Amino acid sequence: METFSFVPDYSWQTTFGHKVLVTEFESGKEQRRYLRKKPREWQLSFSGKWASVEEVLFFWQERKGPFESFLWKLPDTGETVTVRFKEEDLNSPRQGLAGGSLQLTLREVL
Repeated sequence: METFSFVPDYSWQTTFGHKVLVTEFESGKEQRRYLRKKPREWQLSFSGKWASVEEVLFFWQERKGPFESFLWKLPDTGETVTVRFKEEDLNSPRQGLAGGSLQLTLREVL
């Protein structure tokens, strides 16, 4: 399995969640059932020289966007997780001929 070894810009955002089914009764009472943990997501940004940004874009293309999973090592804890790209489409703004940026989301495979 391939490893996503690109270092994102300093800031990133992690999303955590849980799937809970809430049933409301006519009496006003609620019943809650825990279904499962939602996969974690990480929103990453890459910017700088176009050649560096383009490498990340090529990795996304080789995985066929969100189709193929791969490994990623969390920058803050060092934990290795299996993830997929969330986006089916990517936008990559250019700054002249030499610079560019890219934002993408990695989603944990449970």
